[in-house]
Amino acid sequence: MAETTILQDRRLLGVEILRFYMAFMVVATHFGGHLVCSVESVLYIFEGFHVAVFMLLSFLLCGKYFFEPTKQLVNKRIVRIVLPFVVWGIVGFLVSLCFYPNMPFETLCWQLCTGHTGVNSPLWFLAVMLWISLLFWAIRLVCDKKIFVITIVVLAVVCIILQYTELNYAMFGNLSYELKYPLGRTIEMMPYASLGVCCSMLLPFINRLENKKQTIIFAIAAGLVAFCVLLHYLFGEITVQGFGYNGAYMLVVAFLLVVIACTIPLNFIKNQTFNNIILWICSFTMGVFCIHAFVGRSLEYLFRIWGFETNTIVICLAIYVVCYLVSLLIYLIPSKYAKMLVR
Repeated sequence: MAETTILQDRRLLGVEILRFYMAFMVVATHFGGHLVCSVESVLYIFEGFHVAVFMLLSFLLCGKYFFEPTKQLVNKRIVRIVLPFVVWGIVGFLVSLCFYPNMPFETLCWQLCTGHTGVNSPLWFLAVMLWISLLFWAIRLVCDKKIFVITIVVLAVVCIILQYTELNYAMFGNLSYELKYPLGRTIEMMPYASLGVCCSMLLPFINRLENKKQTIIFAIAAGLVAFCVLLHYLFGEITVQGFGYNGAYMLVVAFLLVVIACTIPLNFIKNQTFNNIILWICSFTMGVFCIHAFVGRSLEYLFRIWGFETNTIVICLAIYVVCYLVSLLIYLIPSKYAKMLVR
């Protein structure tokens, strides 16, 4: 029985592959669009879930940072968020100056405050992650574990109500571009963060389950995802004004995708060489996420000069490969802070 148990500190192949796939979906969302072949439509089934999955995974895998916050753990998480946020914000601004020489310095200031400008807009994700983390730490500072869990669950429910009543959009929808998306998405991301922290309590239990039991959970979760996607295809969803990540459908499917990743039979492969290769390939999703915006704009410019079509899976693959190679080169720099920029 012990031989089929996943170690608690082991990186799961399923989780890393999910990250790898969702990182490509981020690129596809921003730079894809035109289908080259019909099979792409299957690849893009979960295109809109990338940020939801990343936020859920971040708080799921870092539950100890909130249940047992120490100065060392808090500082570690802050550095791992703030360092890439600031560095890639500045780099994005410098690259953008090549295309827009008259870009005002104010743009950089907004980028380093909210993460959401034309410089490197995807970094809003890191800003929101930091804000929610600080809020959770503040709650945990004054509450014991039980009250902390109850409080973040209540926060999640309130945020979902704000979404469906469109109060969230009413509060932030008329603000400037640099403010409305980060603030509005903070409300939309709160349920994912709360769910992630709460579910982190179940990880040790799941890790101790036998292969057979995890496979059963995997099959159930996969079936539920298929059912949810079918219902969405047949009947659609109750749509409300929001900022891209609101609604119960996205929350439920993102959660089920994470369950699938945590219980997929791939996690029990014993071939260490195979595991190491997959884990290495999937290691640089952080770097891809942080730099794909300005790398993509640069490649789009070159594609147009060379006469190639843009907004296709071809340029998405090119962007992903370039981002990956840049991340790999940065990782080879003998500095732990350089490595934090891409992993």
